[in-house]
Amino acid sequence: LIGNHGHYSFSILWRQQNDHRSVIPKLLFLADLYIFHGTSTFLLSVAFCIQLAQLACLAAIYARIGKLSGVAWRTAVGLTAICLFSPRQMENFLFGSGHSMVLPLLCATVAFSSLGMFSMSTMETNHGKLRFLVLCWGAVVMAVLTLSSGFFLWPMLLVVGIVWRLPRQWVVA
Repeated sequence: LIGNHGHYSFSILWRQQNDHRSVIPKLLFLADLYIFHGTSTFLLSVAFCIQLAQLACLAAIYARIGKLSGVAWRTAVGLTAICLFSPRQMENFLFGSGHSMVLPLLCATVAFSSLGMFSMSTMETNHGKLRFLVLCWGAVVMAVLTLSSGFFLWPMLLVVGIVWRLPRQWVVA
């Protein structure tokens, strides 16, 4: 910002940093800088909310795809919460850059779970099933725009689609 006299252009936003074109983290850093004066409070709360969203997504997976209920579901959600909020995750909650580490994981969870919901939804029309596929694509694009490791989701989803024997036109899409 100092080198550009306080201006932040799209080319700087898209500029590669090491192996990453981290557009979403840069946008969050800019929001923290301009709205919250660079205190990292916003970034830390975003990382915490991402972890909460991850917990909610996994709880939904346990209920809907895993068909867990009652005590088994509560136990699975409790163990997942312990893992997501354990002291081993401390750096994600202490440093402002933690959101860029946990966001691709949430995106991967959303992508695989929406692909699972897509494969399970046999009673719905193609239009109803399409929303799961669009959610899957959106999650992968968000992961790609966060860290370069998001690119690994595309081939993994392709393999999962083939293994789950999804219709060929959907796998190609």
